[in-house]
Amino acid sequence: MKKQTTILLSALVLTGFYSPIIQTTNTQAAIVRDVNDMVPSGKVLHFGEKFELSDLKEEACIPIKAYAETGQYLETGYVKLNQRNIWDLKAGKEIGVGAPSIYTKSNWGGHLEYEALNVNLRMTYDNNTKTFTLFDNGKPITTITCEVNEGSARIHYVLKDTNEEIYTHEQEQVLQYKDFPSEETFMVEPLRKIYDAPEPVGYFDAYDMDFEALANWNPFESEDDEDDVDFDSPIIKKYNRKEIDKDHGTEFTVYLEKAKPYTINFKVYLDNKP
Repeated sequence: MKKQTTILLSALVLTGFYSPIIQTTNTQAAIVRDVNDMVPSGKVLHFGEKFELSDLKEEACIPIKAYAETGQYLETGYVKLNQRNIWDLKAGKEIGVGAPSIYTKSNWGGHLEYEALNVNLRMTYDNNTKTFTLFDNGKPITTITCEVNEGSARIHYVLKDTNEEIYTHEQEQVLQYKDFPSEETFMVEPLRKIYDAPEPVGYFDAYDMDFEALANWNPFESEDDEDDVDFDSPIIKKYNRKEIDKDHGTEFTVYLEKAKPYTINFKVYLDNKP
């Protein structure tokens, strides 16, 4: 006797069905840098201000304004001079100095870390004018331009059909400078992985869905079966680090798509007979 089994997929979804768990690669941890770059130490030396080298002791620092590549002001960092730097200046030498890392917050409170694009900083002291000059690749500078090295993103979870925002989440350490800088992407965390987030019953949770493939899904097959149909993939967001500053480029919207009703027919066989 031929027997046909019919499953209404939307019934499974609307009772809390989620797409299968997908194994993902962990995001590379951010490199820990010295936040003391944002704290002055020793004598503070200002551009154009006269001072005597004899007044410098073991440490000194130069406040320098940092800007994003968009042109937006970020924060003031400090170029640090150690005792060896000071000895070399007193000996009339040109010295190499390191540009500071910049730590700041986005307009909504997210973490942002910047690294200076000015990587060849040199410093000289003029005994006649009693002032110093900073050079980058031979050109005098008084500010630095920075690129995002690491930061957090704000994710808005919105129901696609109603445009209702049901949750907002800060996803940390996603705007990272990875091994391949061209890969400016990150995987959005599904709500089911976020503590205290609502369960989007009836909606697929932060996945791109292939509904045509979903219609051909056979729940009776093993997940390890090579013939299984892949009908979902994690949502990947792209960003451009050159366009990120405190006001732009760190907020993203995820639209949760409602399940569509599909009828799936199965033929059941016993001893090779339907």
